[in-house]
Amino acid sequence: MARPIAPLTALVALLAAGPAMGTPPTPPRLTPPPGAQLPQTWIGPVYFSWFRVNRHGSVMGQYYGPWVPLEGRRAWDGSEAYHRRQIAEIAKARFNMIFAVDTFEYRQEQSNLFAAIAERRARGREAPRVAPYFAAGSFACRDCPKRFDTAAGKGELYRVVRKWFDRFLAELGGDDLVWVDGRVLVGLWWVPGAETAEPGLFEEMNRRLRRDFGVEAWWSVNFTWQGARHDEVNHLFASLSGLETNLLGNVDLLVGFWPPEGQDPTNFLPRDGGATYQSAWDAVIARATGCGPEGEPPRRISVVSYNELTEGSGIFPAVCSVHNTRADRHWSGRPNRDRCVDRPCHPFRKQDRWATDCSQRRAPYLYLDITRKSVRRLERAARRRAADCRGAR
Repeated sequence: MARPIAPLTALVALLAAGPAMGTPPTPPRLTPPPGAQLPQTWIGPVYFSWFRVNRHGSVMGQYYGPWVPLEGRRAWDGSEAYHRRQIAEIAKARFNMIFAVDTFEYRQEQSNLFAAIAERRARGREAPRVAPYFAAGSFACRDCPKRFDTAAGKGELYRVVRKWFDRFLAELGGDDLVWVDGRVLVGLWWVPGAETAEPGLFEEMNRRLRRDFGVEAWWSVNFTWQGARHDEVNHLFASLSGLETNLLGNVDLLVGFWPPEGQDPTNFLPRDGGATYQSAWDAVIARATGCGPEGEPPRRISVVSYNELTEGSGIFPAVCSVHNTRADRHWSGRPNRDRCVDRPCHPFRKQDRWATDCSQRRAPYLYLDITRKSVRRLERAARRRAADCRGAR
């Protein structure tokens, strides 16, 4: 039998052990802010963090696309300063949320995003709320098929979700999340094995979220997850239409699309100098009339995307370019880092243009300007509708 430890010695040993005794810190319990603080319509783009410049100056992550960032791709280094600049543009465009794509290899860059938002809020500036958007790249093995009908598969999915909330809450709080009907909005794209999801998968995820954070998620999913009971199916990265509306009336806008290397070259949606994006917004605003339910503004408008480079859907400030097949002297064919970092680069030759007139001073900011003006128009339409329909209730 072991020799008994004196009481004082035992107390000193216990205090010295502290957290190492095994109990992790309790995460905060999340509660939605008062309804008066929530917008009538959540409006925001899908936002990527897969950009890095290593210590040797080499560009990592997405590096080519038909539209070149105005500040240069090498300025997209994934730092907190990079994200501060983008969040400032997003706030000026009157977006009130972002769908932040979680990517396993770029989690430090996403933590830099959260820190940038926290810093902006600390200065009393408006900043978008954040909803996580999980995809195949959120997992350590992007292409490994998962079995979400097994305990191991459910555990793997929840670990991805849990780690996102842990990183987020290290910098921000519950008021910085996107809330829908008292639950936290969570987006989910295709993951290998999504078709194995059983009906109760998201109920199980919500049970674990309640246990760990005191909150449930509002699941907005890609169509491949329809085997599980969800809250809505979205059309993000699943359509080549400039405007899609789902069964709940929520809207997804696609600015434009260029086929990356290895994809079907016919998958193409030209932005046509902003006409595609403007027409989609005009249609959304036109619907926000009338006193019936069909005239209510959508509860959410998502934009694909803020900064997806390779597929050419971004609305970030960009060098105003025109693509006119062989005469534009852009690099086409197999992408090459040396050639593609600093100029438009696309595997397939297509005709498209960033703006109708690249000589205009605001041409690089065209899509952010369209957003800002359109959000204001939607807000005015909603106010008119409220005033006109007050007596009809």
